[in-house]
Amino acid sequence: MEMIEKLSLAGIVPVIKVEDAADAVPLCKALSDGGLPVAEITFRSDAAEEAIRRVHAELPDVILGAGTVLTKDQVDRAVNAGATYIVSPGLNPEIVRYCQEKNVPIVPGCANPSDIEVALSLGLKTVKFFPAEPLGGLKLIKAMAAPYGGVTFLPTGGINEQNLNEYLAFSKIVACGGSWMVPGDAVAQKDWKRIEDITRSAVNKMLGLEIRHVGVNSGTPEQSMKDAQMLSKLLGWPIDEHKNANFVGEGFEVMKVPFRGTHGHIAVACNSIKRARWHMERRGFAFDDSSVIMKDGKMRAIYLKDEIAGFAVHLLQNDDKNDEIEALPGIHQQNDDGAGGGAQEGTQDGNDVGAAHHRGDDGRVGKAEDQGDHIGDNAHKKRVGEGAHDVAREGLVRPAGDVEDAVGHGGLAECRGEFFGLGEELIARPQDVDCRHQTQQKVHQEAHHGKKGRREIGDHIPDLVEGFGV
Repeated sequence: MEMIEKLSLAGIVPVIKVEDAADAVPLCKALSDGGLPVAEITFRSDAAEEAIRRVHAELPDVILGAGTVLTKDQVDRAVNAGATYIVSPGLNPEIVRYCQEKNVPIVPGCANPSDIEVALSLGLKTVKFFPAEPLGGLKLIKAMAAPYGGVTFLPTGGINEQNLNEYLAFSKIVACGGSWMVPGDAVAQKDWKRIEDITRSAVNKMLGLEIRHVGVNSGTPEQSMKDAQMLSKLLGWPIDEHKNANFVGEGFEVMKVPFRGTHGHIAVACNSIKRARWHMERRGFAFDDSSVIMKDGKMRAIYLKDEIAGFAVHLLQNDDKNDEIEALPGIHQQNDDGAGGGAQEGTQDGNDVGAAHHRGDDGRVGKAEDQGDHIGDNAHKKRVGEGAHDVAREGLVRPAGDVEDAVGHGGLAECRGEFFGLGEELIARPQDVDCRHQTQQKVHQEAHHGKKGRREIGDHIPDLVEGFGV
């Protein structure tokens, strides 16, 4: 991972002036404990080099940089002490080239379009904007970003917890530098707990984490409405009926079909999914990459790998509303028994376990297990009654129970899933070649008529089965 990307995921770069090198480690530990394992120790004091050396030795996980670097000698001292990137207040081509020769990332300060053009001529794509607020702040950054679309900014100077998110909301800003979480009097008093608390507050403000809604696994459309009505009666919140769930106010999503989580799911909104993920991973949580939901080229949702108290948990962008959440492709895809999630219809490993869950009025959870071959080789996914259903690419259907079991013997592919709309067991047998194409065509035609089509397929099954002789 490149240094700029690391700083971008951290979101905030604490800018530190250390007068006593002995303070550097406890100070940086306080920052890290507060959620920011990042430090730019400036060469504004004689203790800078030793401070960098101590932090590098005792806190190797801290993303450690040197700031206010003005000379080649300072570059050498900073790098030898353990700094992994250099920041300068202005743009000095000589210092930039020297860092590039040493393969050390540098973010020089730029204050106007002329500076940016020099930076571009040196091959730089990210620059520091300093001093940000006195120069015009976010308005000036946006004005300069218009003609220089390939340039990103790390603004520093006058940024605090109150205006932080205004800056970070602009896509051309990778992170913000600031010293407000390291007040001078706290350092002088060695009040590391205060610095930790201020840092944690800044991180929380930046991430903007909040519970968007709690999903309840009611299981059926009928039970979903009953549960929604009880919650509505209890709380006085209105019911907003959707195809796949009943929302009660903005706080509850009562599912019409079984879904992730033993009891349900929790949707957590945030300002940036990528940034929130990075910070949560540092806290020890793991994410299910197969559950990533993309929209317009951007990540809109992702699930944690493990449940918490019987609830699946997923992150959402905080600007997605309930209607938009429901429209995200694969947002509520089942992921039981190791099944793949997200926008994909399954994984592509040698022993695949895929899953398809598309919320619908009478939908069901489709789950497929591929024994060596990919599901696509032997089974064909179709949507029936707004739900996702696995129909064998070559095969017939017959009633037998309340589980769909499509078996393509040629490739040893098994597809199992609960078929709520029909309550029948469907077994596809490619050896029945005389009727399979006729059956396949009929099922596929009916599968595209939505909720009504689902019922029509149920009506036709006896006719289809009679023709198969099973």
